Amino acid sequence: MLRVALYARVSTREQDTDNQMFRLKEFAQRRGLEVYDTYMDVCSGAKAHRPDLDRMMKDAKMHCFDKIVAIKLDRMMRSVSNLLTVCDQLKSYNVDLEFVDQQIDTSTPAGKMFFTMLSAFAEFERENLAERVTFGYEQKTKEGNYTNCNGVFGYDYLVGKGKLKVNKNEAIYVKKIFHWYLDGESMVKIAKKLKDLNVPTKRGGHWNQSTIYSILTNPLYIGNVRYGVGRKNGFEVSGKNIT
Repeated sequence: MLRVALYARVSTREQDTDNQMFRLKEFAQRRGLEVYDTYMDVCSGAKAHRPDLDRMMKDAKMHCFDKIVAIKLDRMMRSVSNLLTVCDQLKSYNVDLEFVDQQIDTSTPAGKMFFTMLSAFAEFERENLAERVTFGYEQKTKEGNYTNCNGVFGYDYLVGKGKLKVNKNEAIYVKKIFHWYLDGESMVKIAKKLKDLNVPTKRGGHWNQSTIYSILTNPLYIGNVRYGVGRKNGFEVSGKNIT
């Protein structure tokens, strides 16, 4: 009897792991397959390393089963390179892959061909979605909106509006930082002053040279919005000075 491993994955927004596993067990029973073990992960499809996937690969290397069965190809992962790497590893272990909904079985030549084709389409879908999200952020930034929901020291982010509001308590220290620096104080010394004054950072971290540098070089304080600087499509646009 062919021994199989059943693998299910859901993203953090989904709750159908039990449904996937029920269908997989039903499939195995219908085909007369012996289930060695079940493996389940909760994470995004783009994430290559997952606890149960890693455990399953270790078991595959130990020849604990002959085939891995999942509902769909993208339940394994959406990255073509990662998926093909996994497939190559399994091939070296003499372990095949089968996807129930897409009727793909890598133990057959046709299954191997369709596997490669569908994995390419899965990655295309993921990259296309990422590109649309990036384009949306760029458009909002060019329109003068702020897209970092964590905000920046001296401002509070208005959720749902894409705008910033001056945080009066923090703004006092933003001005002090610039005045101290213009008076010749080093960034290290400024950070120490803020620590001694028990001034909290925006995200609950610690004041140091890099946090002071990020404030001194942030064009937001003069009314400009910066996006993706250091990348190929990075830019900076002028907007209304909200201070």
